[in-house]
Amino acid sequence: MRVRVAFALFWLAFARPAVGQSSPADNVRAFFKAEDESRWLDAARMLDLKSFERIQRNAIAASRQRGSFRQMTAEDLMKFDPDMPRAAAEYQVKKTNEMRTRDFLLDEFARVTSVDSLAALSTEQAAARWLEAQGPEWKTELSLRDARTAPKVDCPELSDSAKRAMLVRNARMPRATVLGETERSDSLRYVVVGEDYGSVHIPDRTAEGGTMAPHVIILVNVTGVWKIVPTFDMPRSNGLGGMTAVSMTCGKGTFDVVNPEQ
Repeated sequence: MRVRVAFALFWLAFARPAVGQSSPADNVRAFFKAEDESRWLDAARMLDLKSFERIQRNAIAASRQRGSFRQMTAEDLMKFDPDMPRAAAEYQVKKTNEMRTRDFLLDEFARVTSVDSLAALSTEQAAARWLEAQGPEWKTELSLRDARTAPKVDCPELSDSAKRAMLVRNARMPRATVLGETERSDSLRYVVVGEDYGSVHIPDRTAEGGTMAPHVIILVNVTGVWKIVPTFDMPRSNGLGGMTAVSMTCGKGTFDVVNPEQ
């Protein structure tokens, strides 16, 4: 990825969109807009879906491999707790074994809870769920489902829906901003994306003598249309993505954030 960034920055000075055609940078902006508006199918159609087929196949294979591992039995659990009734042990084991695959899928594909459901989706639908899973709404939803990860919101005057909306707004940071695009190829382009934190205060990212490197989105020409190559580290409309608040306090404008990807 560092090589791609260096290459993109080198050619950035020569970046000019083709006259009369939608530029790769314009396509990326349209992709970000679709994500912002939760139009996941529209965003998915801007991807190179041929490339996404591999992501879907790998996720299906990984999920099925997880299911093929030796699953915990009631006897395993009762060895650690001999006083546990068998019915309780069987219930706990069933839930644990289901969670192994379900949690993986829910993190990667919004609202997909089984490998058979994922396999039944078209490539376009699976891509939409994959994009949605990295969006602020779904990230917030997952964090709120688990008491261990649920953000602490010290705002007693707000309703639960208002707190959720506040968390989603926070999860949209940082915003992505298109810096430019490369030229010199009719089949492959790079769009360079930076981060915009707006008025949100964050720790000094230059404290260690460096700045945040730009990110790159790769586009390929598919029958005359620039399509985004889906990668796990591609920038999204909310910048790097994956940031959810761990605590927020009303009236003070302060909050802490954590990035699970780091």
